[in-house]
Amino acid sequence: MTANPPGKYDPVPKHQCRNSSDLTSTLSDRGVLDFKVSISTDLNMIFIGDSIASQLSQAFDATVLEPHYDYNSNSVKRHFHNSQYLPEREVAHICVTESAPIRGGGVSAYMRHNFMISSSSMKRRGVCGHGSKSWGLDVVDSLLDYQYQHPVSKPQHRHKSDNQSDEEELSHRSTRVGSFNAAILKIPALGWIKNINSLTKETIMEEIDLVGKYFGVETVIISTLTFSNNVKTLDDWEGIQKVNEMIRQIAKSWEFSQTKDISVRLILVQELANFTNQLIWTNAKHMGYDVDLDFSINGWDGMKASFLLDRFERVSKYFWPPSIPMVCSKRPNGTN
Repeated sequence: MTANPPGKYDPVPKHQCRNSSDLTSTLSDRGVLDFKVSISTDLNMIFIGDSIASQLSQAFDATVLEPHYDYNSNSVKRHFHNSQYLPEREVAHICVTESAPIRGGGVSAYMRHNFMISSSSMKRRGVCGHGSKSWGLDVVDSLLDYQYQHPVSKPQHRHKSDNQSDEEELSHRSTRVGSFNAAILKIPALGWIKNINSLTKETIMEEIDLVGKYFGVETVIISTLTFSNNVKTLDDWEGIQKVNEMIRQIAKSWEFSQTKDISVRLILVQELANFTNQLIWTNAKHMGYDVDLDFSINGWDGMKASFLLDRFERVSKYFWPPSIPMVCSKRPNGTN
């Protein structure tokens, strides 16, 4: 995956940032964002969640697919077009992808679901569309039943002298995915979830159980919730922090039970919030906001957090305006 930033923020006129602003000095330091990643794995991995999960899945695909692989033509299995929030153009949204084999022989997949997975929202057939609250067993079956050609090396015997070795001939065998080793769950962001307090330990545990039961995973990785333009108040932000702590406690206290009809042995936490919050806080500090950068303090992301609500005036009737320290590198004229 190439993660080399161009050294400039992309011009975003509607956000009223200063176009093509330099990255802040800390974020442009060597080794912070200028890196490349290549991954090889024989594990079957699936990402489940909203559009952020889709982006995580695409980033992962970029690390495990060979350079010649055409992601758009080979991996996307279902998508839908939506112009509800951008009437001037239709936007394609990915619902299901599956890439196999990836570098190392494993599988990478993604299933879009903008809400919490529950037994009450399970349907025989899923709907690939904006705002759909159901998830379909037909989608699960299609991901598990996917057949792909797996390369296999076999020795090719020939008459040879003592100093000659067997040559290997590459062949392929048809392989069914069958199950996944791990699932990366992205709990839906505010916007899809209208009330952050509706996310409880029970709803998260139910999703873990169902993913284990239907996808056969032994490891579940849960991403912590990040800041976004849909965080409208400090109460929303406090609620997100409580959910993130809940996720950490679930992972810490998880015990595998052989008596339960699930396969999940291990819960891990992807600290996406911790990473992105540190980027926002660091950017805000260099913009002149009164924030502390001691990330070792417990609960640091809840301290002096009011700067997150320093927003532009409403720039669209369809979206809440973004936070200035999240999308700009310098304070626009007229802001405090």
